Amino acid sequence: MIIYLDQCILGYLSDKIVSLLEGDEYHYIYSDIHFQEFSHHKDPSLFLNVLKEINGKYLKLELDERFNYTGNANIYEGDPSVHFQDYKQNLSGLNFDPQFLNPLILWVNGANNREAVEQLPSDIQLQFSELLKKIGLDNETTSTQTKDLQRGYDELSKLFLKEESDIDNTYKALTPYGAASNSQEENPLAYIWENLIAKEIKNSMTSEQFYGFEPLPGQEDCKLYYQIIKCCQMLDNIGFYAEKKRRKADKLPNVLADSAHIANAICFCHVLVTADKKLAQRASAISQYKNRDLRIIYFDPVSHIYSPIRE
Repeated sequence: MIIYLDQCILGYLSDKIVSLLEGDEYHYIYSDIHFQEFSHHKDPSLFLNVLKEINGKYLKLELDERFNYTGNANIYEGDPSVHFQDYKQNLSGLNFDPQFLNPLILWVNGANNREAVEQLPSDIQLQFSELLKKIGLDNETTSTQTKDLQRGYDELSKLFLKEESDIDNTYKALTPYGAASNSQEENPLAYIWENLIAKEIKNSMTSEQFYGFEPLPGQEDCKLYYQIIKCCQMLDNIGFYAEKKRRKADKLPNVLADSAHIANAICFCHVLVTADKKLAQRASAISQYKNRDLRIIYFDPVSHIYSPIRE
């Protein structure tokens, strides 16, 4: 049984607040998203020691020769500290922020960050130029391409800024027939689509397109992993177990990490164990909507009791 533990559970394991089932049939999984989250901690060894104690297995997304995600993942044995050092080594020396689109996400989420959105195109051009220079691909052709990229994102940023950054108005526009927050129906996302979503939206797209599982006209399709991350963003837009911290620049990486944890669990694991109730409810709703066989266990940090979500 492949069991995905989110970052909260690693913290509670480190503090000896929670325990796990033992046995050769249980394989506890961690990923680069865990590394991303605890790499900024003052003592990452606390989490690495936990992963070693539980004989954690390393889940890594599979990339092709052009670094495109294939839709598969591999699970590796070995010392978590070695995998963590490899992770850091791969990122070292590159002055490149993989979350460069965060200002646009923050704007959609209702943040008052107009200046950051306006600055985004030039920031992207600078980041890609420095990256190409670092890997030895800085030439006249790539210079032209990065300038074209800047112009494209300048148009995109202006398009975003035309729309008011008011999440309450977004909720009302998308779900005029009632609040989507904390829906307790058997299949919440199907219920929300059928009963709460605006008619003009339902007339212009399918539920699969609305939730990010099928591309809209002109968009490229993507693998289920990224579809789930897109779905999580839409759940923010309609207010389904949404996090208020998604509007804060310093907290958004944690929100995006939660989406990636959900995607890893749904795509590659049998069980998700989490101490984040909103994460648990979202994972449950998405797995039900997509008919995925994922069992979700919530650990209550107050009562210290495990309980299944929607079983």
